Amino acid sequence: MKEQSLQLCPDCLVREAVSSGRALLCSARGKEAPPNAMTIGWGFWGTVWNRSVFLACVRPSRYTFGNLNAWPFFSVNCFRDHSFQEWFRICGTESFRDRDKVRELAIPVTRSEKESIPYIETADVALLCSIFSTQPLDPRVVPEEVEAHFYKGKDYHHFFLGEVKRVIIKSSTRPGG
Repeated sequence: MKEQSLQLCPDCLVREAVSSGRALLCSARGKEAPPNAMTIGWGFWGTVWNRSVFLACVRPSRYTFGNLNAWPFFSVNCFRDHSFQEWFRICGTESFRDRDKVRELAIPVTRSEKESIPYIETADVALLCSIFSTQPLDPRVVPEEVEAHFYKGKDYHHFFLGEVKRVIIKSSTRPGG
């Protein structure tokens, strides 16, 4: 058998990146506002109401929560490997309230032409999304063991359902790329 490099399909790469902390959600408070990046570990890309969607889980205590409520666009930026480990660490532990992570880390963010959605140029896959539904997690339906582990501070996630308007795939990620 000849060894070949495996090119991941975009949905497999998104699933793997999100579940392993190699995904950054980019948002802003408007077209002209500076972009923010937050490491995400929960979410999924799927189909709801015949639409391609990404469900982002964001706590009200996060700066990103205010962004998503102020302006209904975000991107999910996924990476194949840990080359950008410093970005994932800082964007998962630091808040834009305290520092402009995108500027300080020189994260190459650009914006889509039509909606001006911020996304990361170096991501292997970027999902550009438009929010069409938001729902807070109802604490009454959270299993006790989940609440004890994830919600000790009662900071329950809200679910932001974004229609995927565009998928950008870095050429080296594409099969044969």
